[in-house]
Amino acid sequence: LDRDDPVIKRRVRQKLEVVAEEQLARDAPDDTDLAAYLAKHAERFARPGTVSFEQIFFAATTPDAQVQAARVAALRGSDPARLGQPSMLPRSAQDAPLDLVARDFGAAFVAELQGLPLDAWAGPLRSAFGQHLVRVTTRVPARIPPLAEVRAAVAREWENERRMASLAENYKALRSRYEVVLE
Repeated sequence: LDRDDPVIKRRVRQKLEVVAEEQLARDAPDDTDLAAYLAKHAERFARPGTVSFEQIFFAATTPDAQVQAARVAALRGSDPARLGQPSMLPRSAQDAPLDLVARDFGAAFVAELQGLPLDAWAGPLRSAFGQHLVRVTTRVPARIPPLAEVRAAVAREWENERRMASLAENYKALRSRYEVVLE
């Protein structure tokens, strides 16, 4: 059956992989193991920066003078909802991850957004949609969370990497005992 039946072949392979993965099994990782893994793979667990902002939208074809007049009005305290043009874009974003803002408005928009002062109308910033006057209210930079915050995810990734290394090592040992010929 192990030579002719594809279902049996698959089951035998699965059983072999389970045994191989467990060969390097050991006790659960301690904090030292997990902290070292987090330090080595920090980019996997990084939290993106966030930003809260309001925006006033103008079509790309809006004259610069009109945009600047709206900026002055906003700086003088006019209601932002009365300025600009209607749009499907949200008027504000609260604690929005920068990667999601980049997805919606573009990377260039986010790059400019990060350099704006807090609590002041600025712009216009350009996006694929048009021009925007923007007031950034809060900005939190990207960060690597402490181990306590991501312990479960780090432990899961650590265990997965250990299992994959064990499986790869087992396959390497098995291949060394056979001569593989491709016709």
